[in-house]
Amino acid sequence: MLMFKKILLFSLFLLLISCNTTYDDPSYAKYSFDIDKSSGLPYVEGTINKKKALFLIDSGSALTVLNMEDYRHYNISFVPISNGSSIGVSGKHASIYPTFFTEVWIDDLLINTNIYVMDLSLFKETTNCDGILGVDFLNKNDMVLDFSSKQIIVKR
Repeated sequence: MLMFKKILLFSLFLLLISCNTTYDDPSYAKYSFDIDKSSGLPYVEGTINKKKALFLIDSGSALTVLNMEDYRHYNISFVPISNGSSIGVSGKHASIYPTFFTEVWIDDLLINTNIYVMDLSLFKETTNCDGILGVDFLNKNDMVLDFSSKQIIVKR
C-alpha cells in the first residue's frame, strides 16, 4: 500500500510538471495560425515551391497531402502510380501519390516529412485549402498546437 501511494504521488508530481511547460525560451519557435470562423478548423499560411498556399492543420489526417488539382500551379512533381488511398471524414476514397522535389514552408520552417498529392476536391466542402498538414508532420517535428494563443510551437 505504501509503494502504491509513492507511485501515485510521483505520477501526480510528473503530471503537474508537464502541465506547467512554458515555451517562452529561445529553444522554441512559434508560428501563428488562424481559426476559420465557420468550421472552427485551424489554418496556417505557407508556401509550396515558393508560391503562397493555405494549409489545414489536421491531426486526424495520417499524412501531409497537397491538392492534386493545383500541381501545375505549384510545380509539384509526383509519381503517377498510386501509393494507396485515403478515406475522408465523409467516407469518400481518394488515391494518393508520393511527390518529389517539393518544398513546403511555413515562414522559415521547412516541412520535414513525406509529402503526397491527392484530389482534395472530394473534401473541399469542409477544407478549402491547398494542402493538409497531417499528424506525420506534427509528430516528426515535435509540434504543439496552442489553441489559446493560436500558435504552432516547435522545438528548434
